[in-house]
Amino acid sequence: MDPVVKELHTGDIPTIVRMAGMLREEVAEQWPGCPAFNLGLVVEHVYRYMTLQIMHAIGLFAEEECVGVAVFTVYPCLIAGCVLGKESLLYVVPEYRGSGLVLISAFEKMAKEKGAEMLEIGHSNALNGPKMCRLYSSLGYELHLLNYIKRA
Repeated sequence: MDPVVKELHTGDIPTIVRMAGMLREEVAEQWPGCPAFNLGLVVEHVYRYMTLQIMHAIGLFAEEECVGVAVFTVYPCLIAGCVLGKESLLYVVPEYRGSGLVLISAFEKMAKEKGAEMLEIGHSNALNGPKMCRLYSSLGYELHLLNYIKRA
């Protein structure tokens, strides 16, 4: 049976956090110098923003098990001059990565339904890697900004 996409709600935050933790482990393994993100903050922010209906989440399910997640916000972006659907977390467990396009398509559809005029996906070439960069390009995404970060 092919994996299916379902909208996630605040009661599904433990699932989102589990997926974020799996991503965190993969990132730490592949890019040891990358700063780890705080799972406690993930819980706090996801709960707060999902409750306010600013942040949304969808899960990819094989049978009843969540094997992927996309978390995103839809908000007016002054820099882009439009309502932006911005992916915050996209993760699919390795065994189901071939089904990740279903999750990306669902993110695009749901963000548009919530008013997004432009979509942003991915975080940096270094983190996404060449394979993901090629995938995003093949789906019509264009690299438009480079972000700089600094520890506070």
